[in-house]
Amino acid sequence: MDEDTHYDKVEDVVGSHIEDAVTFWAQSINRNKDIMKIGCSLSEVCPQASSVLGNLDPKKIYGGLFSEDKCWYRCKVLKIISDEKCLVRYIDYGNTEILNRSDIVEIPLELQFSSVAKKYKLWGLHIPSNQEVTQFDQGTTFLGSLIFEKEIKMRIKATSQDGTVIAQAEYGSVDIGEEVFKKGFAEKCRPTSRTDICEEKKLEPGQLVLRNLKSPIPLWGHRSNQSTFSRPKGHLSEKLTLDLKNENDAGNLMTFPK
Repeated sequence: MDEDTHYDKVEDVVGSHIEDAVTFWAQSINRNKDIMKIGCSLSEVCPQASSVLGNLDPKKIYGGLFSEDKCWYRCKVLKIISDEKCLVRYIDYGNTEILNRSDIVEIPLELQFSSVAKKYKLWGLHIPSNQEVTQFDQGTTFLGSLIFEKEIKMRIKATSQDGTVIAQAEYGSVDIGEEVFKKGFAEKCRPTSRTDICEEKKLEPGQLVLRNLKSPIPLWGHRSNQSTFSRPKGHLSEKLTLDLKNENDAGNLMTFPK
C-alpha cells in the first residue's frame, strides 16, 4: 500500500453500497450533476444500442440494464459465468449483478470515462478471518445503517495498490470506524507503516464462498426528482459465490436510483 500524497485530505461523500463491516462504495457530493448527465445519456443511447457480440472486454465500460428498475447504468464485466451470463459491477455505484449478455450493450466513447463511485475502507480496521457468517452479515448491516445514503466526511489516510481509499469516516460527531469496532464487527489491525495501514489476513476461498452465499442481495430504488442523488440502490452487499479479490476496478462505485 502506498502513502497518499493527499494525506488527511477531506472528502464529503454519500455512501452507495456496503460490501462488509469495513468496506463500502461512495460518491463525492460534487458529482451529482455528472450522475444525472450519465443517466440521461444512457437512457437515450442504450435502448437503440446493439448487444455485445464476441468477447467481453473487462477493461471496457458497457451499458447494463439493471433488473430491478429496468434503467441503464454504466458497468464493467468482472467475470464470465457462462456463454449467456456474466457478473458486472455498476461502476458509478459499486453494486454488482449477474446479467444476461442481451442486457449488456456498447456505449459511445464519450461515456468511457472513470467511475463516479470510489471504494473505501475504514482506516485501522480489518475483519477477523475467523468471523462467523452471521456476525459478518450483522456487521455489514450495521455499517450500512451508518453510511448508506448518508453524507459522510472522509479523512484520507492512504490509497492501496488496487485503488481502494483508506480513510477515517465521520458522520457528524460520530467516528464510524470506532462504532464498528465497539460493536465487535472488526478488529484494530497491526500497522505496517507510519500511516497505520493494516496488515490484513487473506480469507480462504472457502470462507469467501460461504459468506457470499449468506449475504443479502441489494435492492435498488427508483428515480425521484426529489432525491439528492440518482443512484441504483444497493444498501447491503450482494456478495456472490465468486472470488473477486483480484478485481482491480477501485474507481467503480455505484449510486442507487431512488
